[in-house]
Amino acid sequence: MHFRIFIPDAPATASPEHLVSVGLGHLAEGFHAVPHQGSKDIADGKHGAIYFWPRPGDSVALPKKPLTWIQAVPFRGLAAERYFIGYDPDQLPRSSELLVSLPIPGEHLPLHDVSQTWIVPDFLFLPAGMVLTADGVKLERLSRYQQRTFNASSWIRQCEEFTNQIRTGRVDDSIEWDKAWDFGYDSLCLNFRLTPEVVNLLNLLSTDSIVPLILAAIGSMEMYRKQTHVPEALVIPGMEGNHDVE
Repeated sequence: MHFRIFIPDAPATASPEHLVSVGLGHLAEGFHAVPHQGSKDIADGKHGAIYFWPRPGDSVALPKKPLTWIQAVPFRGLAAERYFIGYDPDQLPRSSELLVSLPIPGEHLPLHDVSQTWIVPDFLFLPAGMVLTADGVKLERLSRYQQRTFNASSWIRQCEEFTNQIRTGRVDDSIEWDKAWDFGYDSLCLNFRLTPEVVNLLNLLSTDSIVPLILAAIGSMEMYRKQTHVPEALVIPGMEGNHDVE
């Protein structure tokens, strides 16, 4: 089941800017929002608005079964508790439910649960506009909301850095895991509605999964598959040989 997001003090007339303000600009399209007058199980009874992303035919009401709510973690300079995530622990969100309407082509990878795959966008297919600035030319994601949370030029520079590490055989022992986590999160958010808390809940990014994700983003998965000797740090159980899961 898709998660819900509660933003305290958000007005009943919800706006994409409210999602942008809490660091979720990549979720600011295709949402539905309803006012919430406060209840003891969500944010200590605060008022605000609940956001969700219904599919055709979905009810706009909260599920009858109470959801589990967790607070936002501090992230990229933003404070904790700026929003709350509601989910059903018995029906965790699946990749098919979180997929955006027009995903960027890329590699299909199982990241934790091998029964489902996640599309890691290939940076060669990243839609971008060329914007001339005082420093030269930079690339921006076309969506005006994506531009507020995703810096395409920085993402591509990171792709190039990882590519150089892989070519010299240093990715397994020189990778900066904090930077790799951020890169993996930004990559997945291009094709899926995710938050840092949901990524953690689903255990999508780990030291086992991050290297194949990086390789997929820079178009190097074939090189990974064809290696005759793969360091232990790169071996992922169930992902030897063909990595696509139907």
